[in-house]
Amino acid sequence: MLTPVKGNATILRFIKPTLIIIALGSFIQFTAIYGFMVAIAKDMTDFPSFYWASDAFFNQGVSPYNIEVIQSYFDKTIFPFIYIPPSILLFYPLSLMSYNNAFIVYLIINHIALLFFVLLLIKYFNIKLLSNKALLLIILIYNSQPILLNIYYGQINLFVIISLLLFIILRNNMQFIACAFLALATIIKMYPIIIILILLVTRKYKIFMKTMLALSLIIGTSMIFIPKFVWQDWFFTVVPTGSYGESPKGLPAISQIINQGFNGFFARVFTYQEDSYYIMNYPWLAKMSTYSVCAVVFAITVFIFYKYLNINHDDITEKIVFATTPLIFLIAPLSWIHHIILVYPTIIYLFEIYYAEYPVKMNIRFIGINSIAVCLSLFQLGIPRIQALPLVFILWVMMLEVIVKQQSLRPSASPVQPIHVASHA
Repeated sequence: MLTPVKGNATILRFIKPTLIIIALGSFIQFTAIYGFMVAIAKDMTDFPSFYWASDAFFNQGVSPYNIEVIQSYFDKTIFPFIYIPPSILLFYPLSLMSYNNAFIVYLIINHIALLFFVLLLIKYFNIKLLSNKALLLIILIYNSQPILLNIYYGQINLFVIISLLLFIILRNNMQFIACAFLALATIIKMYPIIIILILLVTRKYKIFMKTMLALSLIIGTSMIFIPKFVWQDWFFTVVPTGSYGESPKGLPAISQIINQGFNGFFARVFTYQEDSYYIMNYPWLAKMSTYSVCAVVFAITVFIFYKYLNINHDDITEKIVFATTPLIFLIAPLSWIHHIILVYPTIIYLFEIYYAEYPVKMNIRFIGINSIAVCLSLFQLGIPRIQALPLVFILWVMMLEVIVKQQSLRPSASPVQPIHVASHA
């Protein structure tokens, strides 16, 4: 019979091989189901809107926001293209191919991007390749419901979070290129503009100006290729439906359970719509409640950033990004399930913080961040329905607490070296 020490050593020897098998199995299963099977079925939800908007604009000379014309190209319902006009240029290569070929190419790019996302996380958090942490990260990512939905739907959130990671990774050595990635993330989806605003609030003037320059160059260049009528179509058709309490034409109702931000929550509470557990039917109350709560949450974030990050430390940029992504999810008018991918770097950041602070004692925060990671990764529309809103809200609170705690502990009179959450496991 094994002694406890020998028994533990025997168990430990089996941990890495077991994790390797699970990680490899997760990758193979994910690639088979959301690669080969999706390629055969050719049934993505969001890809058709990107492809046909690109085809309509570049090949037909039609506005990518003209959903009536675009819908006539496809025999199934197409969601409208609602992104800022310069983003259509990113989909230009799709217009050069047939639908089927573009579908396969886009699917392959998404899978490569997901692998690149994993490698960026491993690099940024300084996790040794094939270490237990790296294997657990692979298992988490390749078994995550929100992430697999990004691939299955053909969404572009993966490119947003990759751009944000490249921004914080390159921010010191290749600052203008880093700022260009932040500008690119803002062009793909406008929500990261909040990060740019926070950079100004925290007096990161150089990064702010370089980002604004990159953003101006992208928008200015796009005006050469995008006619005036497209911009007008976006301003007068899309923008008015982007406020709280509004349901953009052609998209699911904001009260549906898949909309997990404050806007969706109050719409379900105060608006009588399908898939809603409403209390009373007062849409104006839903809108006012959303505006009020989002304003408070945003104000608290800005105040914390200004008070505790309004100093010249090199490591504050990562905190801005990791605290802002949960904020974006909370206050965005549309926060679908697949948008949860944006908070995964925040989850890993907090895991590293709590793991480093409490290597022995199982602190409630360490248990909490692991529980949140599991719950969000298993998020699905089955019963019981896991609500992402309170979980992401807790992430936001945790990040603000980390900011307050770390900055408060800094000696005011002595030089401070950047704190990095690197792991050498």
